[in-house]
Amino acid sequence: MAVGRATLPASVVRNPDGAELRARLKAEGALEVTLKFTLAAATVNPNQVAFFSSRGPVAAEVIKPDLVAAGMQLLVATQRWEPRGGMYAATGYSAAQGTSFAAPLVAGAAAVLKAARPGLTTGQYRSLVVNSAAALLLGDGKPAAVQEAGAGLLDLDAALRSAITTAPVSLSFGADDASGEVSRTLTVANAGGLSTLVAVSVEAEEAGPAPVLSTLSLQLEAGGSQRLTVGLSTAGLASGVYQGYLRIRDASAETGMRVPYWYAVRAPAPRYITVLDHALQGVPGQPLRLWMRVTDPAGLAVAGVEPRVIALSGGGQALGVTWLEPEYPGLWSLELRLGNEPGNNVFEIEAGGVRKEVVIEALAR
Repeated sequence: MAVGRATLPASVVRNPDGAELRARLKAEGALEVTLKFTLAAATVNPNQVAFFSSRGPVAAEVIKPDLVAAGMQLLVATQRWEPRGGMYAATGYSAAQGTSFAAPLVAGAAAVLKAARPGLTTGQYRSLVVNSAAALLLGDGKPAAVQEAGAGLLDLDAALRSAITTAPVSLSFGADDASGEVSRTLTVANAGGLSTLVAVSVEAEEAGPAPVLSTLSLQLEAGGSQRLTVGLSTAGLASGVYQGYLRIRDASAETGMRVPYWYAVRAPAPRYITVLDHALQGVPGQPLRLWMRVTDPAGLAVAGVEPRVIALSGGGQALGVTWLEPEYPGLWSLELRLGNEPGNNVFEIEAGGVRKEVVIEALAR
């Protein structure tokens, strides 16, 4: 929320409410509006991935995130002694959201797990937290994509009751493999105190080939481990994403583990322009730098498509575009200059037919 130099209390208004206010103002000519800065119940659909949550793949074309946790409209304890400080609330409680709050939930879950089950390795704790995650079903009943939610939604109870761990916690087959066949090795271990028989199966989320397993069952002694080979045929696949989960079920346990897998074939044309970082405000006439990526439907960087930037309003200028490969895979740097007068500068970025507008405010000197 960019409020410039304003110091009065402010509130973000949801788009439907803003549209209604605008319509009523047009019809009535004047309105009296009261803003009440108090905590109130907020309805949040839990079957979604927050808009501010980063999606994968990361630059190395691997799965991220590993899992997701609650991060919107959380009621948290906060400081109440310094009104000018961040997260101040006279009551000692405030509503907050962000990955800055989801991440501590996962860290806290790991701490509880370690206290309850001491003596395991870091990798085993990681797998118990990640691979015990519950499937996140979106509003349409379909599971969240692997590159949206990883193994799924944090489930501490399942982590506490699970005995099977894996290394790695996910299987990234990469992208655009020309060999026709790729394989990965998964080490499955028994962190429990009893010998057990483990069943392994594949749940493919998209049309296309599913991975082939070297075995469908593993006999694991207490503290023991075995390796499982997972192969994927990539020959002749159309552009798109091929993803799903390996399900690992311990016959003596109540829960099963989920190991996400992912493979992609790059599309020739871009689908998204993602602005990674830029200033929301600046000084008139000041040069600014903006970083962005051009990606296809799978989230992979599209090579050979150079962005074009034009200034739509505000008097600004586009000074240059720089491709930052190979140091920063898929990253472009755009240099802009704001107009000489205060006000909004609107720039349009175009790449392969995809367009995105960026607004930067030039402040009064």
